[in-house]
Amino acid sequence: MKITLITKVKFLPSRLQLRAGAWAALISLSTLALLGGPMFQKAHAQNASAATEPAGSVFEGVGRRYPSLHVGLDFMVLSTPHYSANRAVFGSQYSFWGEYWPWDAFGFKSMYASQKYPDLSNASLNHATTTLALLGKYRFDTSSDWHFTVGGGFGSSDHDRNPPASTDLKATSVLVTEMRAGVKTTEFLWLEGGVLVLDGHSGSGSSAARVGSTSYGFGLNFGF
Repeated sequence: MKITLITKVKFLPSRLQLRAGAWAALISLSTLALLGGPMFQKAHAQNASAATEPAGSVFEGVGRRYPSLHVGLDFMVLSTPHYSANRAVFGSQYSFWGEYWPWDAFGFKSMYASQKYPDLSNASLNHATTTLALLGKYRFDTSSDWHFTVGGGFGSSDHDRNPPASTDLKATSVLVTEMRAGVKTTEFLWLEGGVLVLDGHSGSGSSAARVGSTSYGFGLNFGF
């Protein structure tokens, strides 16, 4: 009889301890669920906003962008001269350029373009032109991966070889305009395409003629 009572007395506290531990665990889990839910949602929202912030900006996307420098190479797929010559297809038209963006929306561009157009009557004869230009540019940003730019400025075109017959196409100033669209492929590389217009005139009197061209092309943009 004494043994049975002793057994019950020893067994009773252990059951109470188990019940108390279970209730304590349940209360702890409920508290974590109530407090952890809002904290998790806030952390998830911060991560999502950080993922959509534009790279390279001051104060983690809150402020303006850092100044950036870009260099590029364009290939003109189709180019039509503004004087008497055949239009040129991909292969003989290209340009090197550099851009500096000290502000988010406004920047500057310098450009060197080389163009060759077949003569109207003699396909083996090419009219070669080189152009140096300086432009002011404006950038439209639609997202972190896409951008659109427009630019305008002035340049100088030189007819290095074989000006068209009966004309006096020499070095002359040209008005330069362009429109471009680009998509970001890697951290430092964009693929861009657009239209470039060089427009001016050279000579005087009967020897005066239009110079320049309208070109459609694509290119590579390396940004730093």
